[in-house]
Amino acid sequence: MRKPLRSPVAIALLLLSGLLASANSLSHDIPARMEIYSFVNQEPEELQVLMRLPLTLLLNVNLPKRGPGYLDLAIIAPDLDRAANVVAGELPFYANGERLVPTGYRTQLALPSSDAFSSYDRALAHFADALPSEDTNIFWNQGYFDIHLTYPLPADETAIAFEMTMVPGLAGQIHLLLEFRSRGGEVTSYVLHHGMGQITLNPGWIDVAQVFAGLGFSYPFYSLIHLVFLLCLLIPFGARNALYQALIILGFAVGQGLALVYCVLASLTISQEFQALVEFIASLLLAMLAIQNIVTSRPGYRLIAGLLGGLALGLLFVNELRSDLQLNGGLEAVSLTFFNIGLVAALAAIAIAANPIIRLLHRTRRSGRYAVLIVSGLVLFSAWHWLTDRYSYLQRNWAFISWRFSFEDMLFTAFFLLLAISTVWFAYEAAKRLRLGRSG
Repeated sequence: MRKPLRSPVAIALLLLSGLLASANSLSHDIPARMEIYSFVNQEPEELQVLMRLPLTLLLNVNLPKRGPGYLDLAIIAPDLDRAANVVAGELPFYANGERLVPTGYRTQLALPSSDAFSSYDRALAHFADALPSEDTNIFWNQGYFDIHLTYPLPADETAIAFEMTMVPGLAGQIHLLLEFRSRGGEVTSYVLHHGMGQITLNPGWIDVAQVFAGLGFSYPFYSLIHLVFLLCLLIPFGARNALYQALIILGFAVGQGLALVYCVLASLTISQEFQALVEFIASLLLAMLAIQNIVTSRPGYRLIAGLLGGLALGLLFVNELRSDLQLNGGLEAVSLTFFNIGLVAALAAIAIAANPIIRLLHRTRRSGRYAVLIVSGLVLFSAWHWLTDRYSYLQRNWAFISWRFSFEDMLFTAFFLLLAISTVWFAYEAAKRLRLGRSG
């Protein structure tokens, strides 16, 4: 028989106070990663939620024990009711923005070997069984607490949302594997964690557009190299060539968008070693760009440099974007389109914010040149450290890079290459100016 839940007001306080009180003394009892399994079935007038939580998460509910630490199943029923209130409060569901209040629940306990949550039907049937017998030995942190929650739903089209509001001290350790079945029978799988906010489980295209435009806008701020690369592309211009600067920003964004979209559609996964190689290449491009700024005041080939830099930097976020794509509700084209729109908007906003500072530095020709030299020198210094760091990582993890090629050899070779590139570039610019002077 289903039982009504108590008010959720005290639920979070119960878990919070317990965890804060014993976080230090019992932290060794909590594993580094815990997974919650859940089936969410949207029926015409109800939302059926089945959840399986590791008993470790109920550490501070203080379930009764016997002997060396086995759960005392003879007197555990009232404590399972308290646990149900905790779970319902910390893992809330919403319908059209309104928090749902459960109308009833059923609880169950299971041994670590239980596979009842291998499918929705098996999990649902699991709650029809009686609790394990009183002599069953379930150790307090080595089994599962299962709960079946029922929520009322309006009969019309309903946007179902979910939020993890776990205690921050456990936020990075808990992952929820959720399978959502809509009224139409479509099944979507999610891997959720704390900090993602309210996640709409059956989003429309407007929801998807908003979410992915926001993600695209936030991506350039994840990595310092994005901001530095864009600054190095734009600083030589001052107030000149606004249209060309806009094209450079667009090329930079297009390069990142193409890399992300191609890797996602081709289902490519970027390994840590390949990501380090991409970071090495991006740092090399950044170093060459800084050298160009130093040896010449003429910002040539910026459109190509922006496109190549965008392609390299776009590869750095492929894995992160793929994990976010679970939020698109099957609307992949919409999500990728608005992600790139957000990305372009972010780069444009960064350029617009930096423009007054760049114009101020270029008040006179001499001050502009000094500013370019100082900024590009600092960028070259940073790019040099990124290059050496990424090379060291690759040297440790990729066998085809010779271990006999010492760090000092790498530094000398990189310095020689940069010097050679600078010399060739300077000679080319000097010869071009000489020809222009003779023709004039």
